Order: sequence, then structure tokens, then C-alpha cells
Amino acid sequence: NLYLLVATAAAFAAVTWLAVASTLAASHSEASRQDGTAQIEVLAAVRAAGLQARSDEAMIVITHDNGADEFVGFYDHNKAVLTTAFVRVPTLVPQPETRDAVNGVSANLQDWLGAHLQLRDLDRAGHTAEAVALLSGHIADLSRRFDEQVGELLDQATERLATSAHSAREALEWTGLGVVLLMGVVVVGATVGMSRRISEYH
Repeated sequence: NLYLLVATAAAFAAVTWLAVASTLAASHSEASRQDGTAQIEVLAAVRAAGLQARSDEAMIVITHDNGADEFVGFYDHNKAVLTTAFVRVPTLVPQPETRDAVNGVSANLQDWLGAHLQLRDLDRAGHTAEAVALLSGHIADLSRRFDEQVGELLDQATERLATSAHSAREALEWTGLGVVLLMGVVVVGATVGMSRRISEYH
């Protein structure tokens, strides 16, 4: 019976289409989580910790012996956040070009941390003028570059998230309509086919 055959084929096509579209959408959603959301979460924390560390660093020099220890503690906490994050970030970044950028940010961070040690030595030794010059010059350049680099990584992660989300939507965009149309063919084919089959018995 041709009608029943068409109904069967349409039902198979609908199920296959739905399965493939769902698989593709799930794949794109997982990609958006790995390549976008997870990276954005870590990088946003890194950027915030970097900005806070920069602020604490300035306050260490400004306060000197009048409460500097508090800001030293804050700075050391944010330094730990930064160094821990850069252990995690490479594991979240499968793209070679982004890994190269991450390595560049990590190298810049190490330069910044090294310059900070010099700053602390100058401040403890009472060389305030030299500490201020280092803070407003070399360290300012390093911290600004660090923030810019992390911002670029955030932009890349955001773009990947948007691309993956768009791909997931595209995978399901016509699925609903297509499955409905195919199921309509199934209903019509089955109805007509069964009617023909019943009439044959009469």
C-alpha cells in the first residue's frame, strides 16, 4: 500500500530529523558552555581580581606604615586568585590561538608580580619617591596591559558563546515546523492507506 509506505517513510524521516537536530543543538550548547560560559566566568574573575590588586597595590604605598598591612593582605589574596586562575584557564581553552594569548597574559602577570616585589622592597626601605615612580610608571603599564589582554580574551570568549548559541538555535530553527509537516503526512497517509486497506476487505 503506497499510502502506508509514504506514512512510514514520513514517520521515520520525522524521528530522524528530530534526533539529528537535537544532537546538533546539544553539541552546540556544550560547545558554548566550554568555549564561552566557563571561560567568561573565570576571565571575569581574573579581571576583577587584577583591578582590585592594582588598587590595593597603590594603597600599600599611600598608607605605608599606617595600615598598609591590611592592603598587603588584600593584595596577596587577589594575587592568589590570579595565579590560581591561570592554572585553570589553559585547561578551559582548546583553541591554539587563544592559548597563545593566555600565555602572553600569564607572562605579563609574572612581570607585574615581579615588579610588585620590587615595589614592596622600596616601600619597606622607606624609598617612597622611587616606589611611587615605579608604581605610576612601569607597574601602571604592566597592570594596564594585563587588563587589556584579559579584556581581549573576554571578547573572544563572548564571541564564541554567541556563535555557538546561534548555531544551536539554527539547528532547531526549522525542526518544529518540519516535524509537524511530516507528521501531517503520516496522519494523511495512514488514514488514506487504512481506508484503502479496509475497502479491499469489502
